[in-house]
Amino acid sequence: MSEPTTAKALQALAVMNHERTRLTSTIDSLTAAREALDHLIEVNRSFLANAADAG
Repeated sequence: MSEPTTAKALQALAVMNHERTRLTSTIDSLTAAREALDHLIEVNRSFLANAADAG
């Protein structure tokens, strides 16, 4: 803000809070996707371990 005012500061705060909320939502979605992928990786590893033991 080259010329800060209360109105500009309030507007900037609203924009920053909105962006933080958006980022948090994206991070939460990515974290859930990673956890789902980790689960699938573990299922696959277990299957391969059992297949190696049986074969």
